[in-house]
Amino acid sequence: MNKSFNLIVHVDEKRRVVIDLPEDIPTGPLELEVMVHLPAESVLTRDTVRDRLSSAGLIDPSGPYVPAEAQELSAEERLRIGRALAGDKTVQQLIDEEREERS
Repeated sequence: MNKSFNLIVHVDEKRRVVIDLPEDIPTGPLELEVMVHLPAESVLTRDTVRDRLSSAGLIDPSGPYVPAEAQELSAEERLRIGRALAGDKTVQQLIDEEREERS
């Protein structure tokens, strides 16, 4: 006849558990199952990730760097880029073609 008991224990820093079994547990072989209760994973939000990266010094909290000489695209340039990216070619193919035109 099998009898089961659930015990909740605490694991110490040395990864040890001391168990005092109830008196009615007979001596002899025993099967022990360890079930770890992990904390629930929290959902990361964009703001949480941004705050963590910023505090680690991995991003600039003031926003993206824009060079002083940068100019806004004209409506025609935006339209041309939008049409090019909506086509059948991959971005890598478009970059390769543009580089070929320059050489």
